[in-house]
Formats: sequence, structure tokens, C-alpha cells
Amino acid sequence: LVLILLSLFFFTLSSAEGGRYVDGMEDIGFFRFIALVAAPLFPLFLFLAGVFAAIVPWRTKRSEFWKIVSLTIGAPMYHVTFRDGFIGDIFTSMVRPMRDIAFTFFYILSGLQGWWKQAYDLDTADLPLETNWVLHTVIFPMCMVSPLWWRFMQNL
Repeated sequence: LVLILLSLFFFTLSSAEGGRYVDGMEDIGFFRFIALVAAPLFPLFLFLAGVFAAIVPWRTKRSEFWKIVSLTIGAPMYHVTFRDGFIGDIFTSMVRPMRDIAFTFFYILSGLQGWWKQAYDLDTADLPLETNWVLHTVIFPMCMVSPLWWRFMQNL
């Protein structure tokens, strides 16, 4: 929660361009520096907080969740129960969100690449995503076909 609140604070500073639109803050260079650093790091922190929340704490119900997911993906190597079939149906409904998560991951990496090169305009930020061979020929088809494949394998 602290990471998310800190990210929101930095995003607020970055959206106001370091306080440029606030009266009397034109000459404070520290906030402008924070704005330049926070703008690309804000989505990264929120994405990492979401991934962290999905995995940690491992000893509670998260381990049961990942065990059920592995049993669903591992079909027909395991006996398929109603629960596994239900989770498989949920996976087939999550094709589009899985594609969006993959796009978000690549977009964040592209944004960090633009941040390192100091290129913030949208035309240069879109180019790595539009021409990324791995994203369009491996990741997106894998996100669309694998839940359907797992559901098919449950029926064998």
C-alpha cells in the first residue's frame, strides 16, 4: 500500500510537470527532477505491485491458488475435477485480459527504453511495440491459444 501511495504522489508531481502549473513553484528544480523520474516509473511500480500482490505471501492461500492453476495447466497428466474444469472455463474467458497484461509488460519495457534514451514523445514510444516480432508472433498468439489448448487438454 505504501508503494502505491508513493507512486500516486510521484505521479501527481509528474502530471503537474514538477509543479510548473502551481503558482510560485517555477523555480524549484527538485520537483522538476522528481517529475522526470516519476513519470516513467509510476506505471512500472504499479505493475510490480500487482505482480507482487499475486505472489506474496506465498504461505497463505496464494500457494493453493497457484497449485490449482498448475493442475489446470497440467491436464491431462492429472485427474481433472470439476474445479479444474471451472478454472479452465475462467481461463478461456481471460484471453483478452492475458493479452492486455502481456501488452502492458512490453509497453512498460518500451517506456523504460524511451526513458533511458530520453525520448518521451508518443511516436518513438509506439515504434518498438509496433515492430516487435516477439510480441506479435509469439506472445499474443500464445496468450490467445494457450487457454483454449489447456481447456482442450482437459477434455482428453
